[in-house]
Amino acid sequence: MISHLNSRSMCKEKDIIRIISEQLPRSKKQLNNLFESDSEIIRFNSSKLLFSVDSFSKEDYFSDKNAYILGWNLTTATISDILATGGLPSFYAHSLSVNNNIWDERYLKELSLGISDVLKASNTSFIGGDLGFSDAWNGWYGSIKSH
Repeated sequence: MISHLNSRSMCKEKDIIRIISEQLPRSKKQLNNLFESDSEIIRFNSSKLLFSVDSFSKEDYFSDKNAYILGWNLTTATISDILATGGLPSFYAHSLSVNNNIWDERYLKELSLGISDVLKASNTSFIGGDLGFSDAWNGWYGSIKSH
């Protein structure tokens, strides 16, 4: 299990991804190999679909002191993977765990405004996601673009 890995063993991201991916089935429609691009490239009908998902938490050094900046940073970091692969994002979703003890309505509105401003600037639509609660914030964020 990943929890048993430490810096003295093999806690490198590529090693962890390799170990996990060797156990999982891969699609023949996926056009890129692991570590080949920032987004996964999938053949979808007669076009290509770019897909990216990221996870972030306090351990990624995103400060949560300013909710607007946090929302802006999380969204920008996620859609930049689509941009780096040569696409423009069309859709954005997130799974967010909220620290309900600290994040009040005002904080959530500011966080959402940061997300919204990035989505508007990149002409990307929010399509939903999931919401959970935790003592510390974290989230999974994804974006999609079809070529």
